[in-house]
This record gives sequence, structure tokens and C-alpha cells, in this order.
Amino acid sequence: MEIINTLGSQIAGWKALLAGEAGNLPPLPFLKTGAEILLGLLVLFFIAYRFRTHQLRRERKMRYRIARMIAHLCDTYESLEDVDWKKQKVYRYRFVDGDLQIQERDIDGVGDLIGPLHPGDALKYSEEYLKGAIEKAMKTCSQVEFTAREKGTDGEFHWKSFLFQGLKNDKIHSRSCLLLKRGVDDSHCAEMEKRAQLSLDMNEAREAAQAKSEFLNRFSQDTREALRDIMGNLTLTKDEVDPQRRKEYMDESQEKVHYLMAMIEDVKELSDIENGNLEICSEEFNVDGTLEKMNQLFQKEAEKRGISYSCTVEPLLYPHLIGDEKRLEQVLLNLLTHALLFTDKGQKVLCAVRQKLVKNKKAAMEFTVLCAGMKVPQEMVDKAFLPFELTRQVGNARVHGGLGLVVTQRLVQLLGGQIKADNAEGRGMRYIIELPFAFASSVK
Repeated sequence: MEIINTLGSQIAGWKALLAGEAGNLPPLPFLKTGAEILLGLLVLFFIAYRFRTHQLRRERKMRYRIARMIAHLCDTYESLEDVDWKKQKVYRYRFVDGDLQIQERDIDGVGDLIGPLHPGDALKYSEEYLKGAIEKAMKTCSQVEFTAREKGTDGEFHWKSFLFQGLKNDKIHSRSCLLLKRGVDDSHCAEMEKRAQLSLDMNEAREAAQAKSEFLNRFSQDTREALRDIMGNLTLTKDEVDPQRRKEYMDESQEKVHYLMAMIEDVKELSDIENGNLEICSEEFNVDGTLEKMNQLFQKEAEKRGISYSCTVEPLLYPHLIGDEKRLEQVLLNLLTHALLFTDKGQKVLCAVRQKLVKNKKAAMEFTVLCAGMKVPQEMVDKAFLPFELTRQVGNARVHGGLGLVVTQRLVQLLGGQIKADNAEGRGMRYIIELPFAFASSVK
């Protein structure tokens, strides 16, 4: 209390001094106390100045260290981005002429963060995987890293290392994620290429083994069913007295035997094609004559089955072709037999032939076969050239294409052509074959 009174009297004295009432000044202790107060204020001001200077120096040093760290990351990685997944924004850090620049952009999903990936890597690192990696990194504030091939501006795929680093911001109680991307060096790239190729080869081998197993199962099942039918018909024939019924049993058995022989021949044909043992001849032949023989054969077969068959041939500029007539006949035979098998009684099989174009001394022959009675969904069309996949129900029996179309496809490819199937916009199953042939100099 005494200190407060003394300080009050000193303040009153200083007021009197400033007001010109020097005669009423207190004694010498007044000056001493005032000097002490002034000195104390100066000391406080100096301390505050030094504290603020030290604080600014620390902030500048911290900003400098952060800038150096960002610069180091920008030099180390090709891309440094801060992903705010909640706000769907990305902030990209770049140094341009020594100045730090931050570019902001909006994103709709993971596809905006990473460019197109190689098909082999896109299957492994799908959009769901990348989204899960980001959420895991943010949730646990940990790292998620992977290596994949990304499509560059040059249109080529390059190996890149992607690193998601989760970040936690305590001030706003939210989390974000850093995306750091950089190229892989040549040695690592070569190693990754080897691993990718090995993985691809293993997948192909696994698929081939599975396909082989399925093929053998289907083949053995079909063989057993045909043999059971033959044995059953022979047993019935043995005990049957009626000659007409005996003939029917024998005819059915004979059809099954032909089917088994054709299937075994197809297997041998496939084996020869895959092993490169099938020879392709190159001789001159008249395609008009070939088509006439095929039409006569299938016209009779179609009449037996109660199916309408017609073939239209546009005038050919080059009827004398050079190629393997035997393999061409085999391709058409397989395809038309398949068409008759999958067409119901009273329906139509239409065939159209034309020379599509002539280029590089090659005449492209196009053969179109439409099974008007076979209407199949698109998912079955996609399996048309797989063994035993194309099936139809005939009464209580189930009929399938066997290996005929598989052999046909391989033969067409071996002859340098292509074959495709579609549902002809709901009008039926349609097959289109295009085969190139050299042609003789004579023009029709």
C-alpha cells in the first residue's frame, strides 16, 4: 500500500512538473524513483524487442528449412502433390526459378491423380485398390507404395514409383495425403519388366493348363456319351425284331461314329496347327468351281434336314486364284456344317460370296454365312470360337459345336485371314470370313 501511495505521489509530481509548477516539486527521491521507472520500461521494451526478433528469426529459419525440404522432395520426385481427399482438391508443389509455386486443382476421383496405367498393371492396381491405398494412408498416417507402368506424354508406358504418405493436421482435425511420384532407374526398370513378363507368362501358362483341363473334360465327356449311345443302340438292335427299327438304331449309331471320327480328326488337326506340322499349298484353282461343288453338296444336305439353303455369288473379277483350295474347302465345309447343325427345320441358311478388294496383288474373298434360325445372345456369340461352348437344346438332347469352329478359326488365321461372329442385329448367328489370295493374270 505504501508503494502505491509513493508511486501516486511521484506521478502527481511529474504532472506538476509538466504543468510548470516547479516550485511544488517533491524532493530528490522523486527524481530517483522516476528514473528507475523509466529504466524499467526501457528494459521491458528491450526484452520484448529481443523476444520478437528471436521469434521472427526462428520463423524465417523454419520457413527456410521447410522450403529446403520441399525443394529436396521436388528434386527427388517428379511430382509432389498434397491430396485433400475430403474436399476433392490437389495442391501441387513446384519450384520455378527458385520460387515455390503451389497449383490448386479439383479432382473427381483416383483417375485424376494417376495417368493411364498399362493394361497388365491396371488389373492389379484398379481404382478400388488405389482408393483403398489413399484411405489407408490417411487413416494410419503411414506409407503405401507400389510400382506400375504409367502412360507418358510420348504415348509410351514408363515404370514409375508411387508413394502415398498420410498426413495429420491437428489444427483442423482432418487428414490429407501426399502423393510422391518418380521414375524408376534403368536397372530397376529391367528387373520390373522381367517380373511383369514372368507374371504374364505364369498367368498364360495357368490359363492354358486350365483350358487344356476343361478341353479334356469336355472331350472325354462327349466321347463317353457318344459311346454310350452307340452301345445302347447296338444292344437294342440285337434284341429288335422289326427291320425298320433295327435300321433306325443302326443309322443313329452310324451318325455317332461319324461324329466321333470327325472330333478325333479335329483334335489331330488342331495338334498339327499348333505344332506347325500343317502344310499350306499354293496352286491355281477356279473359285467358281469350288463354290459350285460346295453348293451342290450342301443343297442336298439341307433338303434332307428340311432347311432352306441358298448361296449368292457376286461376279468375280479374278475367278482364278492361287492358294490352298483344299483348306478353303475345309473352312467352308466346317462352317456350313456348323450352320446346318444349328439351324432348325424350316429355317434358312444364307451364304454370300464376293471379292471385297484387290490390293498388293491380293484378292480378298469375303464369305458370309447367316444361320437365320439360330438366334443367340451376345454373351454366347463371344464364346463362338471356344471348344464345346456354343450349344443348343434339341428335344431332350443338347447339341454343341464341338471343335469345328475352333479348327475353322485356326485355319483361317493360318491362311492369313480373319473370321468374326455376331448376331446380325437379332436376325441370327452370322459368320464373316475374309481370306487373301493371289490371283492369276487373267481377268473374267
